[in-house]
Amino acid sequence: MMEVEEPLQTPPHTPSPSPSPAQVTPDASASSDAASPEPRDSPPERRASKKKKPEDPAASARLRLLTVVELCDTEKTHLQTLRYTVEAYLEPIRAQPLLLRGSAVRKIFHNVERVERVSELLCEALLSRVAVWSDSAGIADCFMPLLDKINSVYTSYMENYDKAIRKLFSCKQSNERFAAFLEEVKMRPASSLLDLESRLVTPVQRAPRYLLLLKEYLAHTPPTHSDYEPTTRVRAELEKMARTINESIKKQQNTEKLIELQKRIVNMPKEVRRTLMADHVLIREGPLLKDCRKMRKKRMFWLFSDCLMYGEQVGQSMYSYHRTLLLESAAVQSLADTPDTKNAFEIATSMVCPPPVYPLSTCKL
Repeated sequence: MMEVEEPLQTPPHTPSPSPSPAQVTPDASASSDAASPEPRDSPPERRASKKKKPEDPAASARLRLLTVVELCDTEKTHLQTLRYTVEAYLEPIRAQPLLLRGSAVRKIFHNVERVERVSELLCEALLSRVAVWSDSAGIADCFMPLLDKINSVYTSYMENYDKAIRKLFSCKQSNERFAAFLEEVKMRPASSLLDLESRLVTPVQRAPRYLLLLKEYLAHTPPTHSDYEPTTRVRAELEKMARTINESIKKQQNTEKLIELQKRIVNMPKEVRRTLMADHVLIREGPLLKDCRKMRKKRMFWLFSDCLMYGEQVGQSMYSYHRTLLLESAAVQSLADTPDTKNAFEIATSMVCPPPVYPLSTCKL
């Protein structure tokens, strides 16, 4: 039997060394210019003065150029990060076959060189355009020839990203030589203390950035401008990546939670640690009072998509692993309130990992 001491909480996202990308919603139309409704007795002249004035053409052209410069500068930074990933990590690992197996290298660095090449082509096109910029110039033709490559390369990268991070974490745990190599590269001055995870996430962050900057660019481009309609088409094509990006981000955030959780739980069996990273989704975590053999004790529970794991707190944010209940054959029954017990429930299951050391056909909590 278990008693709810306090409601289970959705696990807070624990910051990881890698930046956490924000999700992108296609066709987001929220405006920062929203204002409170005018009082009904507000004079017509006052209401008219509250309306947004058309942007001055000169100011619009200046802001448009600033957006293009920001797009160009951030693409250069993105390209530099990709090049460092290839030159400082991928190429040295390939040169040392005993450092990491080829299959692991391909999974961790999947498509990163193709992403680098596409970024290089886009960066060259944007730099050339900024060098000869004028009010009549545009950027749609910088993207148009690369749209198919951007979509295919980034989508493939997103679909593999969660697998890459899981594989990287697994190799760091099992391969001390590889972990030492990663730490040595991270501590180099050129690395700026950014680890490999922080560099592998940049393509995931870059795709949403294209959408935001193109939206800003269009906001300062008159609809009558020759580049307005082509850029609108470019942004519409890039928005097709948004769903894949969002799904990748959700998986990445869940993976970060699982990695962080493994760091907080000691004595976790290897088989549990291994299977925990295999498509489990952490839904909620929180403390419950559990009826043990002799007395009621406080335990920490983690609810996943297919199992319930619990353990005992042994330090600040640290826990000792106890057991995992598989939910496939579990039955949950609410128990009547008593003067001493409120909101109690019982879980019965015959599937326990690891199996109990004593004979027990059904495990009741």
